[in-house]
Amino acid sequence: MSLFGAIEQGDESKVQRHLIFQGADIGGHRGVAELLLKKGAKVDAAPETGITPLMMAAKAKDLSMVKLLLANKADPNKKNTFGASAIDLAQEDKDPSILAAFKDR
Repeated sequence: MSLFGAIEQGDESKVQRHLIFQGADIGGHRGVAELLLKKGAKVDAAPETGITPLMMAAKAKDLSMVKLLLANKADPNKKNTFGASAIDLAQEDKDPSILAAFKDR
């Protein structure tokens, strides 16, 4: 279901999942993600795949977003439906700055 569909149906839970998920997928627009988090978007919200914003940020090597999400208590150990966590994805890509962000949290 799309964000607009969730809004039309009044499904607050799905709206929350879409908001933060969209926020993590905005490619470097940290201010928008900060606004979504301030407005109550759930930091670990994920669609049916279980792919969290932190997983997306780690895979995209977006250090600023990784730090923002970790500062807002994103769970780096949460697994998606494929059995991978954000830390797993960072380890696959071997980006030292992303790995350091997870270690320093």
